[in-house]
Amino acid sequence: MMMNDDDDGDDTSNGDNGSVWDRIVHLTVFDKVFCAARSTVTIHDPQCQQLVESGQVGLGQLFRYLDRLPTFELIDAGYNDDNDNDDDDAIENNDNTAEHSNNNRQQQHTGGLWRLYELRCNEVSCRIREDFHPQAWKMTPSSSEHECES
Repeated sequence: MMMNDDDDGDDTSNGDNGSVWDRIVHLTVFDKVFCAARSTVTIHDPQCQQLVESGQVGLGQLFRYLDRLPTFELIDAGYNDDNDNDDDDAIENNDNTAEHSNNNRQQQHTGGLWRLYELRCNEVSCRIREDFHPQAWKMTPSSSEHECES
């Protein structure tokens, strides 16, 4: 499995609650994207903020570097509609995800799964939306018909 981290380091802001980064990671297997994960990472600790800004520790490595096992809270999950495969649109519509998923439980789904969750420790918190390709669990090394576009 490979990760393509699209964080360019320019999407940061400082607020009273810490420094905030927005990032997207494309997870791949067999050179095919099976998941787009968008996250908002908030660093609450000034020392951790300096480690990230200096490049000593990457955003995705903070929990391991701190030797912290974060809490996990599943906020919502559901299916994307066939026409919701653009991860930009699917991830940005988080306000009514519970209503959307409840309305779609009664119908057949051909879109991929998604989940919204939070990881937290005292120093760092992450809100993550993962959108899985509809064929994510059927991808094989030689199967070109299941390729995903990144």
